[in-house]
Amino acid sequence: LLQRKKTGYQGDLVNGVRQGKGKYYFENGDKYEGDWKNNKMEGHGLYEYNDGDKYDGEWVAGKKQGKGTYTFAKGSKYVGEWVQGKMEGKGIFTFSNGDKYDGQWKNNKREGNGVYCYSNGNKYEGEWKDNQKEGKGAFYICKKGTWKNNEYQK
Repeated sequence: LLQRKKTGYQGDLVNGVRQGKGKYYFENGDKYEGDWKNNKMEGHGLYEYNDGDKYDGEWVAGKKQGKGTYTFAKGSKYVGEWVQGKMEGKGIFTFSNGDKYDGQWKNNKREGNGVYCYSNGNKYEGEWKDNQKEGKGAFYICKKGTWKNNEYQK
């Protein structure tokens, strides 16, 4: 026998409206637990997606808004500001391969000033536009290995 997934709302209601603390189980397997206002996620809450991704942070009118952490099931993580459900403002994105971007975001993309540290030690500091290095910036190359008499040995 197949069990039907639990769906629906469990929590505080005011005049039949989700208001206060509660949990909502979506038909697709997603789950939200946190604050509600006027039937929408508002305040602080944890949203768990059916693919293993999670968002723990602030909500306004059912959208990610304010500060929050999005953890991807495949290992990447974003900690920072959100506007209308998108990464926007200041944030740090750590990639599953160890690379890390610390800087400005707009519409889910690196935009403005930021520092990108590569897992191999290289680093770019400068301007970004549409997820690409664009404008003024500096790229630093890091050589890891053995040194002798002030010289790099391969």
